[in-house]
Amino acid sequence: MSVTLAKVKKLLTARESEFAASAAPKSLTGLSAGELRKKQKQAAKLHEKYADLAKRQRREARGKAAPRGKRPAQSNANTKLKAEYFEGVAQRIAQRLEKVDAQTSKPSRKRAGAAERGRVSGRGSARGKSGQKTAAKARKKVGSKAGKRSRSVTHGAFDEAHSVRRPASAIRSAGGAPAANGGSTGVLGLPPRLVESIEARKTRREQVDRESLAARKENIEAQRPDRRIEGHVRSSVRRRQAARDSGGGS
Repeated sequence: MSVTLAKVKKLLTARESEFAASAAPKSLTGLSAGELRKKQKQAAKLHEKYADLAKRQRREARGKAAPRGKRPAQSNANTKLKAEYFEGVAQRIAQRLEKVDAQTSKPSRKRAGAAERGRVSGRGSARGKSGQKTAAKARKKVGSKAGKRSRSVTHGAFDEAHSVRRPASAIRSAGGAPAANGGSTGVLGLPPRLVESIEARKTRREQVDRESLAARKENIEAQRPDRRIEGHVRSSVRRRQAARDSGGGS
């Protein structure tokens, strides 16, 4: 059981009485954590002071230590009482300080918890957004690849179906020539105009080939040695005839 102020009030000095009044339970209510620590340190110092003094007085009373005054101490009861009182004051201040620290740390822990939850949710939302962006990019990439493949297949089929390099006989054999009644095309579904264009190009190409072949043959014939000699002879005859004609006219 702790010692009350009423038991030691007559034993305290003026400064100690003032401190004891400021350390009363009601007086500790409005103090901050820093002020409580300061008073706790002061109470612990007083307790240590009177505890050491009580030990020394006990040794003097037993004759185990030389007295510091004129007479050795006869008892240490009052000193021991004061030590116990200030020990109780230090404990009371410590309990109050623990409550104040708990009250002040709760909001900070709440704020820290809220901040941590915000960071976690922020990271989660960032991951969610990044995941959505990645998924969107992947879908876009897959769609673009699929589109390229479809376009390449379509263009390849179109090029194969509409190539003007295909022979007209192959088109006719495939049923691509226009029908007699002007209807649609055959297997490959070529328009009649395209078939006509292919036929016209083929005809022009054959005509050009025939004309060029005839020209090449004529050129080859003109380059033959006998033709060159015959042409030279004819030229000589014409010159002689021209000379005779000019002389006869003179």
